Amino acid sequence: MVTKFRFSSKGIYLLQEAIVFLVISMLLLVIGFTHSLIQYRILIIAVSLWTILGTIWLFVGNSAKVPFKIPVLIWIACYLISSVGSIDPRRSFGQMLIMTTSLFIFYFVYDLVTKSWSENLFAKGLIFASSFITISGLVNAFFWYQNWLTANTGVFFPSINYRPLTTNLMATFLYLSAILCCTYFFYTKSKINRLILVINSIAALFMLYLTSSRGGWLAAAAGFGVLLLLLIWQKKIKIKQIWVFLKKRPIIFGGLIIAGTLISSVLVYLLYQKALHPTHGGLLSSRKTLWEPAIEAFIENPIFGQGPFTYGSSFIRSTSTPPEMIYVHAHSIPMNTLAEMGIFGILALGFLVISYSKKLVFLLKTSIQTISPVVIGTIAYATSFLVHNFFDSLALEPSLLWPATILLGATMGSLSKNQAIGSKSNPKRSWWIIIPITIAWIGIWMVSPFQKGVELANQNQWQAAREQLSIAVKRDPASSIAHQQLGLVNSVLASQGDLGVLNNAINELNEAIENEPSWALNYANLASLYAENDQLAEAQISAQKSVALASQVGLYQLNLGMIAESNLDIPVAREAYQMVLKMDPEWADSDFWTLSSLRQEVLSDWLSRNPITSKRKIAELEAQLQANLQSTWAYNQLAQAYLEQGNPDKAEEILSDASLAYASKPDESIETNWLKAEVFAAKGDYQQAIMIGEQAIQSYLSYGIYGPGSFGVLYYAPRMFRSPAIAMEIVPQMIQLPIPLRWEIRTDLLKLWGKMLR
Repeated sequence: MVTKFRFSSKGIYLLQEAIVFLVISMLLLVIGFTHSLIQYRILIIAVSLWTILGTIWLFVGNSAKVPFKIPVLIWIACYLISSVGSIDPRRSFGQMLIMTTSLFIFYFVYDLVTKSWSENLFAKGLIFASSFITISGLVNAFFWYQNWLTANTGVFFPSINYRPLTTNLMATFLYLSAILCCTYFFYTKSKINRLILVINSIAALFMLYLTSSRGGWLAAAAGFGVLLLLLIWQKKIKIKQIWVFLKKRPIIFGGLIIAGTLISSVLVYLLYQKALHPTHGGLLSSRKTLWEPAIEAFIENPIFGQGPFTYGSSFIRSTSTPPEMIYVHAHSIPMNTLAEMGIFGILALGFLVISYSKKLVFLLKTSIQTISPVVIGTIAYATSFLVHNFFDSLALEPSLLWPATILLGATMGSLSKNQAIGSKSNPKRSWWIIIPITIAWIGIWMVSPFQKGVELANQNQWQAAREQLSIAVKRDPASSIAHQQLGLVNSVLASQGDLGVLNNAINELNEAIENEPSWALNYANLASLYAENDQLAEAQISAQKSVALASQVGLYQLNLGMIAESNLDIPVAREAYQMVLKMDPEWADSDFWTLSSLRQEVLSDWLSRNPITSKRKIAELEAQLQANLQSTWAYNQLAQAYLEQGNPDKAEEILSDASLAYASKPDESIETNWLKAEVFAAKGDYQQAIMIGEQAIQSYLSYGIYGPGSFGVLYYAPRMFRSPAIAMEIVPQMIQLPIPLRWEIRTDLLKLWGKMLR
């Protein structure tokens, strides 16, 4: 007799739970972030996972009617039309492929739930994955606080606001976790489970507070407000009984009112203090810089927009980047959609949201008492997500959109189980999924040589990198970033003596500019290559375009000044040099200004209007620090004054806090490290002083477009193209930046410390 092995119902559930937890964790924590998608190996994992899930979906077939066909088809049609007419179809179709993954996830989860997979599995999977975000955030906060206590013994309440990185992204996971935990608290009877849910929710809310994400706070408040109403409606919170109880006990009622008022006042005060951070402007005024390019893009292309995932081009075209970072979305889904997909896009999106909402409201009205907790949690979270997306564009980050699609799919599946198709012998199959998966694999084939080329270039294997990138531009000729990277590699080879590739470098950068004409650095690099090739007229035109796009970059102004001076265009050169001194006054004492009469004249004029001021007194610097407790630069200035006064102990104390404050530019942290080196030297520890001092000088000389210490800090390729890039962004033919006198003195001081050590 043969005994067949069968899973028990509990065994099947545990297997399903393991699969859901694993897949959701991979999607949210490994695959879904932009910094993950630019990594080739993770890209392979992502498409492989999609292929496996898609194959299973096709093999098993659909067991329920597909919801929202018309709204989804209209949305896809608008997306397709907008991508075809895009200012950069290459980027837009890439974004459309990512959008398709969200549709697949929605329908896949919906279908699993209609096949009797528990909708609660997916909520639990999201809580599980989000808990890693909460825990990692708390661990980082703990180490920061530990450093604070080390630097400020006995001071338990920091005067510096701790703010983690990627706060808006983190905030989304935090209120997702808190809302779902609070929801399930009212649907479970297990005391242990309730305790775990309470701890998880409190931890997530505390971490949300630490993010100082005002959009996240507002979103969480909206979500919890809706959750409260739904729980009252479903009689999980019996408001009438509570009211009757309190009405009969006025003393308790009054005490609760007083306590509630006090707690609310303290909470408002804490939130206000937390919001006082150098990165924050007004909630609406801070969005002005981001919304204006979106409005301009909409005015230029009002019908179908300028194409999905192209807002970044509008931003860098209208805003000097640097010093601003690159933003690839308008920090508002309505604004972003209007810019990228026009009127038809916003109407299609609205139709999709309204269709889902109407269906959900109808089902809620007919079955509120028997509805699943995942539905309650989804409605509350969806409210938060919608509110947050008015002030941010979270839906453009896959890892932030996928939780919403998972919950929405589970919700609709739980409400539509009775629609399951009875015939298992003839299930429907969603053959459309073959198209995006095939395109994804073709995309991997297209970017493979590009990925290899960038990797080789970062290993200084320039000739091998050129070979791979040459293949890349043939496979993907519409890729602006591929042409740009090949141009950079050719510029390095030209600087190493292979002058035959200089024209190739020029041609590739021109091709990159033709495909994406908004990035100022491409013009600045091209100008330097033209100048190297003795094409001064073309060089000056390109240099002028670079400063027209990014007028606040001293390097670009310096490049223009040098080229215009060589081209004997003295008025343009003078104006450019004046701008250099205005933006980077610390370059004024460099030898650069002694090398021509024009430069001497510009410097003399600038010094007459900007006389050297006497050193500020410590009392003034103390007052300045009290007004700027969150900013590293204020600590640095005061610490330097104490060092000059001969008080290294006080300087060390201040610098300990400087390391915990906010540095708006890399050179602020570099300055802190150098001053620490001076502290060690003042105390006679020359070995430590030399080690830290060498690191500081090396970092300072690692120049990128965002100033000293920014070499390898890349925004353009990863954000605009979801692509890796060579760490070197500036062609070697561009002018070497002047080194301020104080850093030359510091280099000599480092040598002196070496002699003292010997």
